[in-house]
Amino acid sequence: ENSLKYPCPAGFICGFGTTPDTKLEAPSGQLSHLCDEGRYCNRMISEVGNEVCPRNYICPTGTADPFEGRLANDGLLRMLPSPFSDESIHLHYLHGENFGFYCDHEMKCAASTKPSLKKRFQTSWKLPDETDSILEYLTRQQKPFSISMNEATQLEATCERDKKSHFIQQAINRNDCNCHSKFLILAAIYRLWKCTSINPLDDLGLGEPTVPSMGNGKRDFWYSDSRVHLDRQSATAMDPSMEPFGLNWGEGKVCKFLPSNNKISLTQGRIPHSRDSPIHARGIPSESKGYLEFEDVAETGNVDVRFPIRFTWQSFLVFANYFELKTSAVDEFKRERDAVAAGKRSNIDPFVFDIFKSIQLIEQYGEKLEQFAYLEATNTSSSLSIELSYVDAKNSSALYALAGRLDWCECENILKCPNGTATSGVGAKGMNDCVSTNEEVIHRISLIPPPPDEIAKPMSTGEGSIDTDSSRLVLKPFETGILTVDLSMLPNNITYNDHYRISIYDGCQPCPLRYKCNASNGHQPKTCFNPPLERQYEFLNGCLKKNRKMVCLRDDGTHEDIQKCYSKTNNSSSARSSGSLLLFSEPDLEKCLSRPYFCSD
Repeated sequence: ENSLKYPCPAGFICGFGTTPDTKLEAPSGQLSHLCDEGRYCNRMISEVGNEVCPRNYICPTGTADPFEGRLANDGLLRMLPSPFSDESIHLHYLHGENFGFYCDHEMKCAASTKPSLKKRFQTSWKLPDETDSILEYLTRQQKPFSISMNEATQLEATCERDKKSHFIQQAINRNDCNCHSKFLILAAIYRLWKCTSINPLDDLGLGEPTVPSMGNGKRDFWYSDSRVHLDRQSATAMDPSMEPFGLNWGEGKVCKFLPSNNKISLTQGRIPHSRDSPIHARGIPSESKGYLEFEDVAETGNVDVRFPIRFTWQSFLVFANYFELKTSAVDEFKRERDAVAAGKRSNIDPFVFDIFKSIQLIEQYGEKLEQFAYLEATNTSSSLSIELSYVDAKNSSALYALAGRLDWCECENILKCPNGTATSGVGAKGMNDCVSTNEEVIHRISLIPPPPDEIAKPMSTGEGSIDTDSSRLVLKPFETGILTVDLSMLPNNITYNDHYRISIYDGCQPCPLRYKCNASNGHQPKTCFNPPLERQYEFLNGCLKKNRKMVCLRDDGTHEDIQKCYSKTNNSSSARSSGSLLLFSEPDLEKCLSRPYFCSD
């Protein structure tokens, strides 16, 4: 009865008789049976997959929650080496005339599914000093003993069965996951935890890493090498009875972190802010100063380091310490996750998502995270590398790459059908089940070249993006425009009208990307039905934050010409008063309201 209080690890199936063993050699261990493809599993006890995969999501083997993009995280749970650490490549026969290239890790995963190996067992002899923890009771024999293991299980034990690293890499390649920005958020919050932690890490359960409803979790016993606490005091405060059973802890609080030019880790290197790198560090405010040092400003009571961070799309907040941030993030994430499942939101706020997932990682792994996630300077550009600039350091920049493992990275959209695709029903198992809808524009390219004195700007592909800066072709009466388009670079399987179209906008603006519209039928005007109104307001607010204009006011409140104001103040670099004039910046409301962000436009 007491075992029922420990939920099964999400992404796995735990029938009655499941044991807490984390080794695959245990036939009824809690990690033995991954959730079946086409379904997702996140209940306490389940003989089959809990729920059928929802429409427009895929559920490969080991899916825990498609709405969160959460998989079983099999490789990280069992502390396997990263599958990308193996660079050897083999040519592997699939079927018919099909072959594939596989690394050693993929070869072992493929071999573990062969029916012939599932029927074969291999016997080996072990000495007492060679045994591991699951066979510890046999050491009392003080003589060699034999062990028979299924050959498929032996291969599975070295295999990341849910292929999470593979799905993360795919999401990075299609720009659906920015693990670089997620790392920067994780590093910032990790440093806050290292400096201001006033409570021990959560006493997580031995199955799903959540706090059990009653009693102690005992996770550190069953996953003995997966978590490192801040110090001995916080480790034993979590559960004093666990101290003799291998609790791991570090050397205590740290509030100053060393700068580095070659590496940005959870405890080393200056973390760039939004002015340095607007794309990757958009969640880090410039007030952070790289999170190299925290100062306690509290006169009495709990620690207060005034930690600034972008909490949602629309708000930058300041938190006193890790516990305060954790409480706010957990509450907000739960509210938004429930709204997504109920169809009231299209997605979880990306900043709330990243903060919550960072906190989950810290609670589950503690200082062990330092071995998983870090950036290293590199000279090679790839999908895993980014260029980070530092405005405060004379605009210096360097190329950094994700050098650790990838399965720590949590991405909401890795199990969601890519932009412009959908499933035909529920129960989808892989990306091949996501097919084009032909209902929305996911990328728009102008065929009109820019003027000779201008540099072509890259087109945005984000939802709600509006291309207002592309060149326009102006024709006078009786003039004719001829455009020559070279499509020789398109793949052979891209078909006009199915995958792309050429459109002419005469006296109007195109809709924002990924908006879905109903065409006019003569009685009702055309309108869009997606995205929801809340998302439309988010796009407008984002435009107002991005686009500002200078304003000059006289002392009577009337406007003065900006150029005259510049000449009188003799300095246009900052907003300040000069005699009877006041020069400052404000959101460019006129520009943003002219863009068709709302379906009513």
